[in-house]
Amino acid sequence: GSHGLQIARNTIHDWGRVSNNAALYLRDAQKVAVHHNVVRNNAGAGVVLWNATATLLEHNTFRHNLQDDTGNGYAAELVALQGSDNRARNNIVVPRDGRGVQAAIPQAFRGAPLEAAYNGYVLGTDGFLVEDLDQGLRFGFEAWQQAYGGDTGSLVVDDPGFVSDTDLHLRSSAGRWGGAAGWVLDADHSPFLDRGDPDADASQEPF
Repeated sequence: GSHGLQIARNTIHDWGRVSNNAALYLRDAQKVAVHHNVVRNNAGAGVVLWNATATLLEHNTFRHNLQDDTGNGYAAELVALQGSDNRARNNIVVPRDGRGVQAAIPQAFRGAPLEAAYNGYVLGTDGFLVEDLDQGLRFGFEAWQQAYGGDTGSLVVDDPGFVSDTDLHLRSSAGRWGGAAGWVLDADHSPFLDRGDPDADASQEPF
């Protein structure tokens, strides 16, 4: 396992299927921070936490992973299996076919492997999957909220408001940085703008 690492400011995209069926696979990780990454169009899951402890997923965008749907990979973009004290906040999750977030509670008394809050989802009813050996499989945002810290402040929408399929900046009618184009004023405004945790540190936010 990894301890105390930071995985930050990467774009991970268009990988074929790898041995662990995930673009980011964190097994037995402790106090790892995964932040400000774009993970898109990979064959496996976007990120898998397996028996991780005190790991933070923050300010990441997971979009259209699970490209190689052979039936032997994970069932969602963001997967947490076992573990404890892991947090996911201020992430955007946009799956290819509606399978967004999945977590497993081996036994209810052990608590949840993931506490979620202030995330943005483009998911249908089946996009939230809770595997609980005490209560069986449960689907839907309400079941997810009950199991994983409420997921307070999060939003479920139909359109995330990306600039394009490959430019995953959020559209902004107030203006966004467009690289060589300078500041760009869009005709509409992404519903995910200004929806993050108000107490989060924004000083590391890239353009």
